[in-house]
Amino acid sequence: MSSTILIISDKQRRLPFGYRNEEPEHVKMLFAGSIAEAQEGIAGKAVDLTLIALKGQHEETFALVRQSLENNQETRVMFFANDKELNGTLSALAKLPPEQLKKLLSPQSTILPSADQARAIDVSAHTISGLFNEHELIGHSPEIEKLKGLILKIAPIGTTVMIQGESGTGKEVIARTLHNHSSRKNEVFIPIYCASINEKNIEGELFGHCKERFNEVDGKRVGLIRSADRGTLFLDEIDALPLAIQIKILQTIRDRTVQPVGSSCVYPVDIRIIAASSSNLAEAVNKGTFLQDLIDHLNAITLYAPPLRDRLDDIPLLCTYFINKLFYAGYPKKQISENAIAALSYYEWPGNIRELENVIRNAVTLCEGGVVERNDLSFSEQNNNADARSFACLAFHEREAIRNALKITCNNKEAAAELLGISETTLCNRMKMFHIERDRTSF
Repeated sequence: MSSTILIISDKQRRLPFGYRNEEPEHVKMLFAGSIAEAQEGIAGKAVDLTLIALKGQHEETFALVRQSLENNQETRVMFFANDKELNGTLSALAKLPPEQLKKLLSPQSTILPSADQARAIDVSAHTISGLFNEHELIGHSPEIEKLKGLILKIAPIGTTVMIQGESGTGKEVIARTLHNHSSRKNEVFIPIYCASINEKNIEGELFGHCKERFNEVDGKRVGLIRSADRGTLFLDEIDALPLAIQIKILQTIRDRTVQPVGSSCVYPVDIRIIAASSSNLAEAVNKGTFLQDLIDHLNAITLYAPPLRDRLDDIPLLCTYFINKLFYAGYPKKQISENAIAALSYYEWPGNIRELENVIRNAVTLCEGGVVERNDLSFSEQNNNADARSFACLAFHEREAIRNALKITCNNKEAAAELLGISETTLCNRMKMFHIERDRTSF
């Protein structure tokens, strides 16, 4: 019942790749001082856990991860900021009994870092929200947890990424999060909303101009792409770019070079391109307004930004975040009532998170008291043309009816559903939507 742990650390360079004499009988420890040494050492071996603590960035790291997965589909990987964290975790793992260690490394388990190992990343763990800061992908819904897990795997690889999603779903937030968790996190992140650039100036804005046309101090001469060198370039609504510019973007991705307007010089660039679109790019290709080759190069990895209607459980957290954000921007400090949350959770949000932020901003601005109530909420015109305020009132009354039914039936969901004339499944879904817990006063 032994487990094999691979340790990759700069501090282990003096140790040969192999086993240590003092290792526990139920743990096989393989040491390597570099990724190359590790790749050679694990050839044909099934590694249960890989611990990595290396200075600097190593693009070949994920080649090693892929190699490990080929040998063992259930392998797990953890990254550490320094050797102190690595050694602490390694010592704790080595002291575990064989049965507990095997259970911990099974694919059904989740490895959680301790307080002094907060920066260790378990890319296989299901509970990963703690690895993201308060400005990144707020929420704990299944859709957002899945997206966070994908980002942790994709961000360090460095390949191009396409983000698809409806308008207002936070595609730029996803792009920034990818940047912040990549090897380029200390470099510049440049977002470009392609639809907002004047078509006459777009080529010069992106690729720059030759010296003869602009002087040295003019930032436009360099262009936004070269300005993002060593960092990340985010092209939002990339389908708004003219075909001629799409061709040049494709050349930049292929050749990693930029040729300024009016110049015969070609400059190398080291950038990661993340693109986003709320349109169906396949339809744009059929219409002849978008290049299939560019889609092929951008679609190395595709992420989908879920609409807010599919993650209504995240609304309370998003509301708290927006209220705090407004407070730090100088708005009055407010709270939000449960009735207001219920109304917000009933709305289908055609404008997604951007619309929610606008609704909260308006409510905080116009609310006369210290608590935002449902009557303070002002929605935009809805797709079904129903009155938004009536919608909010309906949410309030439905929520109260469910709570009363649960109280009358002493929290018997089956009986409460029968009393309300709905199925028990519908009742559970509504309780989840309105964040209703069983009534505790009935006991």
